[in-house]
Amino acid sequence: MLTTSIDQGAAFVGTPGNDTFNAALDAGDMTFTSLDAIDGGAGSDTLNIVSTGSLADATGASVKNVETVNLIASTAITAADVTGFTGLETLNV
Repeated sequence: MLTTSIDQGAAFVGTPGNDTFNAALDAGDMTFTSLDAIDGGAGSDTLNIVSTGSLADATGASVKNVETVNLIASTAITAADVTGFTGLETLNV
């Protein structure tokens, strides 16, 4: 689970298996933020992001070796730039 703080380091590196990283809302605040660094490692990994409608606050986050990203929002997603996500194969909105 991601937090509203900076999420990076060993706790946010996947295993050789299939890992899931969850970025749910925390009291209405986004937990996927600009200084987060997620590395899925080996396996087929998934990142689930619950958004308030904009991922602008996550610009600059580092996501690599995560093959599937699921974006879920209660309103229209207005800024979802995932071009810097390396290893991304499937984006579900």
